[in-house]
Amino acid sequence: MVDKEVREIEELIFFVCILMMTVTLLSIEVKTKKIMQEQARINQKLEQFLEKDS
Repeated sequence: MVDKEVREIEELIFFVCILMMTVTLLSIEVKTKKIMQEQARINQKLEQFLEKDS
């Protein structure tokens, strides 16, 4: 009986850990995409500035 309860608790902890890792990875992915979009905008502005300057 105790072994079954311990196993269920371990499975729950495992599930929570997987869920937390998934949320963390998705958050990192979203932030990375935002950074890449911002970098693309900066690069575009820089190119326009350099073209005007030439």
